[in-house]
Amino acid sequence: MIRTIGEGGINWNWYLCADFNVEDKTCHIFYYDRWHKYEDRGSKHPKAEWIRQAYRPFEILEDNKRNVYGIKLEGIEYIVLNSANVFSYRDMTHYVSE
Repeated sequence: MIRTIGEGGINWNWYLCADFNVEDKTCHIFYYDRWHKYEDRGSKHPKAEWIRQAYRPFEILEDNKRNVYGIKLEGIEYIVLNSANVFSYRDMTHYVSE
């Protein structure tokens, strides 16, 4: 299931868009990036679901070279099938603006 999840900060919102396979606990990341709250980059922020949790809605799991190997979402750890540097996920194929 493809999901776009937002995480708010003071000046920035982070967005994660990934295809999650709940059965085998794997995922494929399309994009992971931040938008300044007062900037729209020429288009609106991504339409996202906002998961209310005590700490963070999702956690990007990376190694010491900043390569992503997993995502923790709603208490479940997913293995990332397209592991890459945390700053390299820019596939906006599934982008939908708010």
